[in-house]
Amino acid sequence: MSLPWEPDNLESNLTTLSIVRRGELLSVLKEGENTDQGTYGRGNNRGLRARFKIEGKMRQSFVRSKKGESVLEDDQYLIPLTRVFQEAVKAWQSQRITGDKVRAAVRGLNVLRKTYSYDTTRRDKMTEIIQIVDREVRGVHVEGVFFEPGERLMVLGSQAFPAMRQRILQIITEGNERLDEEYTAGVTQDFIEAIYGKNAPRQNPTKLPVGNTQNYRRKSMGVCQQFHRDAHQGPGVKLDGERITCSQEHLQRLYQFTNSDEGLLFATSQVASQACVGGVANIILTSGGRDGQTPVPLIQIGPERVFPNFPPTGQYQNITKDGNQVVVSASRQFTGNDLGFGTAEPKPLIDFGISHISFVVSVRLKRVGNRIELNLSDSTLRITTSQLPE
Repeated sequence: MSLPWEPDNLESNLTTLSIVRRGELLSVLKEGENTDQGTYGRGNNRGLRARFKIEGKMRQSFVRSKKGESVLEDDQYLIPLTRVFQEAVKAWQSQRITGDKVRAAVRGLNVLRKTYSYDTTRRDKMTEIIQIVDREVRGVHVEGVFFEPGERLMVLGSQAFPAMRQRILQIITEGNERLDEEYTAGVTQDFIEAIYGKNAPRQNPTKLPVGNTQNYRRKSMGVCQQFHRDAHQGPGVKLDGERITCSQEHLQRLYQFTNSDEGLLFATSQVASQACVGGVANIILTSGGRDGQTPVPLIQIGPERVFPNFPPTGQYQNITKDGNQVVVSASRQFTGNDLGFGTAEPKPLIDFGISHISFVVSVRLKRVGNRIELNLSDSTLRITTSQLPE
């Protein structure tokens, strides 16, 4: 006979704890037997289940009374649950289970406490158990956004995970190598003059915050290759809400919009491309959380880490202005009908209990001396969750 904290049962019992709902009770004793206090660690362990079970409160009341099962009995609840979480911490440290699973089980204990909200004695006992368990698992480091049903608004990098601000800026400023390339194909002198004016001299070199570019000085078209691709082939880029391309007319408007500053124009074209601001949501939602040192999806609903599928079309970066600063924003919107990925097969997000996700990120660009400075302006995650289907 095995015990609930042994390797074959540990993960199953953590999962059971993570899915308990208010009004349900946790069965830790075998059916039809009274507890055999103090013997489960010394031999035939007749009292404890190997695997915990959840049942509705009304259904369990008679069976629990017959067995003498009670949350007030330390040999039944406090001691075995503490042992389960002690072994869970060891399993997490050896990477046999994830910290998510451990933390989800702790949240299940808090839900279980709500079942006893009208029974002060039992509620206080659950509080004692949770406090002891919390001390056991405090070394399990998991970072993420954990949601129960309802709508939540979080500003990442501010009220949630201050280190996320640096992570987002790192994603944007690293860009990728293609962003360093200025677009040149098919560009004529007439094209250049239409944008910058006849015989326009080049500005002094400008230090840029994005990609591997250290200094920028116009050689040709004045926009990065990826910006050109996005404007013509990808989802697109908008200027004050209107889609623009890399035509002479549109680039002339963008040049004037960026204060006729060639360095600022090129930095704007770099940031307003999918590899920069537009790519933040993809990276943060799929690997912005942390389980120990392991990147994991940012959002957890119930026992599952979940992230939405990212379709290749339908997203725009929008370039606006605030005083003398250029603002580049991108947003991703997902509804419950979009596919999501979790620990199981892909399925509609609503099956994870998610009815809507909105992720907005924007940055500000401004010239400071001989460089373009980039600052994070907004990084807002809004998620609406509903009760998971029965």
